[in-house]
Amino acid sequence: MSEINRVLVALDLTAMDQHLLKYVHYLSGAFQTWSEIVLVHNVKHSFPDEVQEMLEDLEKPLDEYIREDIQGQVRELFGAQAPEVQIEITEEASTAHAIARVAREKKVNLVVAGKKVDYIGSGIVSARLIRLLEIPLLLIPEMAKPAIGKILVGMDFSKNAASAMVLGMNIADRIGAEVFCQHVYHIPMRYFPYIPTDDVSSSMLKSAERAFNKFVRSISDKRAAAVHCDFTPGKNKSIAQNIYSHAIRNKAGLIVIGARGQTLFIGSVADGMANMDMQIPLLISR
Repeated sequence: MSEINRVLVALDLTAMDQHLLKYVHYLSGAFQTWSEIVLVHNVKHSFPDEVQEMLEDLEKPLDEYIREDIQGQVRELFGAQAPEVQIEITEEASTAHAIARVAREKKVNLVVAGKKVDYIGSGIVSARLIRLLEIPLLLIPEMAKPAIGKILVGMDFSKNAASAMVLGMNIADRIGAEVFCQHVYHIPMRYFPYIPTDDVSSSMLKSAERAFNKFVRSISDKRAAAVHCDFTPGKNKSIAQNIYSHAIRNKAGLIVIGARGQTLFIGSVADGMANMDMQIPLLISR
């Protein structure tokens, strides 16, 4: 992905929307390249009969009330500095499919959605979007602060990791952040105690370092040569847990990972991080 300039933001009319729009306001000001923001809310008409009767008594259609509410929040946060904003109110059975459809039709190159922990809502939509979208997905937790000083890129030397690296470097250049990466390697414990742990760990570390050097040389972007990579033994944690812990220790303000790893299937790391209770924004690259 060369440049982010058309962004879709998924809204659900909960308290998360205000936080999400504040973060989008920060990003649009930092990037200065966003020509259009598409705000999407999907209305799922599965109301009880009592509620349906109340809706029929409204002075105007429900979607007009929703549109006015969203417009008010945009005016309050963005003021006169807002890029062009479109509001799309859809009525589909699946919110994730509605978002993916609008993203295709509007030709956006980034989707932003909330990553819920405490707010009402299960976060199922975000999990489905990982599988439906063919563009990057940025998940914003409710407690994430709108400030990015460091960007951590998860590294497994795959093609998707290369895309994540370039995307991370592009964002870092735009907002003046530092980018670094991390590779988590797991020692196959089933062969112990027959093989000395220290010897295997040392051998795997050297192998990972060689793989990273080869990976950097394979990327046409020369900026990659200046990116530092940390190598972490997996031990008793998953790769997702190791990446988040490393991000916390290094005070990263954004984590970037590929949607697919070396297996070419939707990665368990992306799923694991999307489902974690974490307070750092997660950008899933394509």
